Amino acid sequence: DTDFKLALPKKDKDITAISTDMTVQQMMDEALKMRPELKNVQSREEAAKYGVDIAKGGHYPSLSANASAGYNDAWSGDKAYRATGSAGLSLSVPLFNGFRTTYNVAKARYQYAEAQQATIETQDSVKKEVFNAYHDYQTAVSAYRVNKEVLESAKESERVSFKSYQAGKESILNLLTAQAELATARQGVATSFYDVLIAKA
Repeated sequence: DTDFKLALPKKDKDITAISTDMTVQQMMDEALKMRPELKNVQSREEAAKYGVDIAKGGHYPSLSANASAGYNDAWSGDKAYRATGSAGLSLSVPLFNGFRTTYNVAKARYQYAEAQQATIETQDSVKKEVFNAYHDYQTAVSAYRVNKEVLESAKESERVSFKSYQAGKESILNLLTAQAELATARQGVATSFYDVLIAKA
């Protein structure tokens, strides 16, 4: 087994503090801009919205243009080849197709609604993650501050107990108890300090 000793820096305020003045809401907004999974579902939502427009197009006539060009290398008169070409427009008028277009529109709208819901759920998930992370950080900082206060109290208790022992007013058992509590308090401060760093990350 390996024993680990946690070292506490003398000045830790700058290390434990978050290097930003942003509010929780601003952190959420920043996360919504950066998270790739949100960009992915938003792209799917845009594609689904476009799919609705395409499905609706089945209700309306469509006009398309076509053109072609080429040449014939067969000898004709005084020319070695003859250019050919054609151009035209075609109008497609939708006829009754057994409500297929209506069904396609309804299906596309349902897929779009699903995509919108997926975007909302992903946004909520990102916001919740940011809020929980910030809450965990604040909790860790509060625990660290409390442990530092406990450490100061344990130091004073150990100092008084040691003086009393030297004066013959207190037993060695009480002194050892005070020293054990001081060691525990120091360990608590070191552990909570690294908890803050983990939550901050």
